[in-house]
Amino acid sequence: MFGRGKSPVFLLAMSLAWILVSPLPAQVLLDSYTAEQLEKLGEARYESGKPDLALPLYAKALEKDPARVPSLVAAARILESGFQRDQAVVLFRRALAIDPKNLEALSGLSRTAPTWQERRSATQNLAAAGRGAQARLARLQLRQMEALGDRPTFETVDPARSYSFQLEDPGRDVPPGMTVPVLTIDTPDGHKLKLLIATAIEGIWLRKSAAKALGARILFPSAYPWVAQGDLLDGDFGIIDRLHLGELTLLNCPVFVRHASRSYMYGVDGIIGAEVFKDFRVELGNSAADLVLVPHAQEDPVETSRYFLGIRRYGPFLLAPVQINPEQASYFAVSNITSEVILQMGKLPAGVKQTGGGLTYPLTGWLCSSARTLGVFRLKATVGPATWKGEATSCKMPDLNRAVGFPVAGILGYSFLSGYTLVLDYRHGRAGFLPQAARRPGLHRTPNPGETWPTTPSGQ
Repeated sequence: MFGRGKSPVFLLAMSLAWILVSPLPAQVLLDSYTAEQLEKLGEARYESGKPDLALPLYAKALEKDPARVPSLVAAARILESGFQRDQAVVLFRRALAIDPKNLEALSGLSRTAPTWQERRSATQNLAAAGRGAQARLARLQLRQMEALGDRPTFETVDPARSYSFQLEDPGRDVPPGMTVPVLTIDTPDGHKLKLLIATAIEGIWLRKSAAKALGARILFPSAYPWVAQGDLLDGDFGIIDRLHLGELTLLNCPVFVRHASRSYMYGVDGIIGAEVFKDFRVELGNSAADLVLVPHAQEDPVETSRYFLGIRRYGPFLLAPVQINPEQASYFAVSNITSEVILQMGKLPAGVKQTGGGLTYPLTGWLCSSARTLGVFRLKATVGPATWKGEATSCKMPDLNRAVGFPVAGILGYSFLSGYTLVLDYRHGRAGFLPQAARRPGLHRTPNPGETWPTTPSGQ
């Protein structure tokens, strides 16, 4: 029917495409597939960057064969990325009940289990059963867990109030027209440190002198698992018992002290991942250069709630669905310190037009394999109600692809984000792209009686 020499996965994918346009009910047609065929279809959908379409296929495979471990693990990982941790834990546990040494299920449970004891047990088993880099990282994770104990990390002393910070531009090596979010803090010995606020790292990175100034206890050599510069990014693991960021105090703060030069990009002393502020709704004003932390108890005003949409998270990377062409949305990583919108090299979405060639030199942070990117492209990108038209470039993104498990379509950088206030809700898995007018007089408070907030039409 489809020709000779085609792979089974290709034939299944073509069958699924036929299902979607067939006048017969899709459910009836899917019922005719075996659990193995449905699993392969789900795998093909996931690897093409469509986890939302893969999940129902894995669910159907498990309906036919509840003991199918690959489907259990794959579905759990999709649920985990969608901030549905409780449901993911159930599936990881089911997989381990069938296959106690399944590495993917052990890795998943080491991240998602609700208790410290269960996470530690899964990590111990992963360290024993794993090989190579996976076993090394599991052993490091186990040492870090033992050092931190069962106390919450980055615990806020007073999470019931809002915090507001004015950010500064470092004024060093910043691309023209870009505002870089740098928080300046005072150390106990009276010095000042500059810390970059970023949406694409996990935890806190510090250079050695900054870690010492903040009272970090350096415990043992470590590695950062999400950036593979050569192999893994090497450094030391430390703990800051009480970290003061202005009026905000955080307890039990693990830090990665990187083995590197004297300073990071722009001459800053360290980097704070936005997820450190998980106890709050994180509001990054790109043009306004401010950071506002809002208690979760405060609901989004009706005027701004329409600007929010669901996101996914893989490790430290936040992915938002971006519409490049009318047919489908593709997942882009959100990175507030990447200067441009950048596309995955060799995986250009339909509807993207190339307008120039040769090397370009945008700021890529650590998400591209090289600081040099290739080509200039013209595109229109829509994220929920937020719309942008402009020029993009492309690069290879091996660390992103490795963490996510499929080629990410691209990166939403500052050229897109500068027109909006980025609001991140790690508790509910949402992001808001608020036009500046919609934010005033501030998302961090509710309107006074009789007060109305101006709004801006979508895409303006």
